[in-house]
Amino acid sequence: MDLPSLETLAAMDAENEYIEVQSKGEEESHEQTLSVTQPFKPVRKRRRAKCWVDFTHLGLEDDGKVRARCNHCGFKFVVEKNHGTSTLNRHSTKCPAKPRPDAPKYDHKADREKMSEIIIYHDLPFKYVEYEKVRERDRFLNPDVQHICRQTAAADVYKRYEIEKAKLIEVLVKHKGRVCFTANLWTARSVVMGYICITAHFIDENWRLNNKILAFCNLKPPHSGEEIAKAVYDCLKGWGLEKKVFTITLDNAKANDSMLNILKHRYGDLASMASDLLSIPITTVAAESAFSVGGRVLSPFRNRILPKNVQALIATRNWLRGFEEFEGDIEDYFNGEDDESAKSSSEVRNSST
Repeated sequence: MDLPSLETLAAMDAENEYIEVQSKGEEESHEQTLSVTQPFKPVRKRRRAKCWVDFTHLGLEDDGKVRARCNHCGFKFVVEKNHGTSTLNRHSTKCPAKPRPDAPKYDHKADREKMSEIIIYHDLPFKYVEYEKVRERDRFLNPDVQHICRQTAAADVYKRYEIEKAKLIEVLVKHKGRVCFTANLWTARSVVMGYICITAHFIDENWRLNNKILAFCNLKPPHSGEEIAKAVYDCLKGWGLEKKVFTITLDNAKANDSMLNILKHRYGDLASMASDLLSIPITTVAAESAFSVGGRVLSPFRNRILPKNVQALIATRNWLRGFEEFEGDIEDYFNGEDDESAKSSSEVRNSST
């Protein structure tokens, strides 16, 4: 190849290198220009708190605050950066509209049984189930709750009375020993009605003293020995205890003397009853405790309650709770009685000196 041709090729190579360098410089300057003119967009962080499963972020609202809405009840909460998620977490655990798969399904029958126990245990009126705030609390705890009226509450209490009575009858049938009884009269001042309380006292196979109310029923006047004897015998006959009587403890009213004679001579089943001299004086206190409960049940504000409901409330309360201060080991009771008698005698000696 001659010299002019070589010079031409060298000039063309130099021109191509110049063009490549020039184009590369333009691209770098363009990238620098874009980096200066376009603003920086920060990367949006993903919300990692567990509570956001139950909430939707609404962003900035008209009042200038950022809020989130509960997906279940629709309530809105402020979710500014300085607020955190503690409020959302609290609401997520207590939201009444949030489905709770781990919670037990509402059982209306069990709810009614628990409500009847509350009324019996705490001497509450049947109208308790209709109190406004009680129903509001029930709806807060379970939106599926089904409220009942006071007539239904009374029927549930009486049904529980019949169930517990059947259990006690079974216990008394299996009891092989004899039973002591007390019979006392009481007048409810709020309704001016007479009631008779018949209580059974027996020691079970574990040597525990049991005091069970058998009847707390209305006794219409006249309160003669004839009427009292009939009420006592009907009660013993109904429980199947007319042949298991050991003693009957009464107070010193004149009508009780004639009543005792009628029971021992007119009704053959009670002819083998032990003498009233063997009566246990401690058992009268249980009846007085029953009358104290009766005073709370038959208050001036509940003077229209039916006698059968009075008996259901007082008797069932006794069967479920008992006379707590009079039940327990029989040896412990007599030991406590000896301690009290010794204490009283020492006090008498000290006062005499």
